[in-house]
Amino acid sequence: MLCEAWERYKFLLRKCPNHGFDDVAQLNMFYNGLRPQTKMLLDAFAGGSMMMKDSEEAITIIDALAASDYQAHHDRSQPTKRGILELDTQNAILAQNKLLSQQMEELKKQMSKLQVGSSSRSQQVMRCDFCAGDHPNGHCTISEPDQEEEVNYMNNPRRQGNFSGNYNQNQG
Repeated sequence: MLCEAWERYKFLLRKCPNHGFDDVAQLNMFYNGLRPQTKMLLDAFAGGSMMMKDSEEAITIIDALAASDYQAHHDRSQPTKRGILELDTQNAILAQNKLLSQQMEELKKQMSKLQVGSSSRSQQVMRCDFCAGDHPNGHCTISEPDQEEEVNYMNNPRRQGNFSGNYNQNQG
């Protein structure tokens, strides 16, 4: 908080009256020790760069902003009721977390329903389109000799048959 930092800085300066720093050096030290957000706030309140103001003007601005900051943080006699849109960050994160948890539960329920539905489908008897057997397509067992012969032909194990490169002149 700006009010606490300003009061602490003034206290330290009073504690060392012979520090030898002029007002401009004191303001530079204070300003450079602030967080970037607080510097931006001071610059905005000053209507430009705080470092472009003279020391009296800068001290007046810091005093006014510190007093306003003090009022905002320490004058909490009336607790404010929070509306729907006035959630602090922690409550917003908790609400978002709860919503995500509810959505996850819904997804789990839907997934379990899908698994139950798919398990009942998998219990159905599979029929092969080729031989009408109790197995999936392409897993047929060869039981007929004609089918075996056709498979061997498709595989073509005897590529050149009897003519495997042995030239015999006596063949007629």
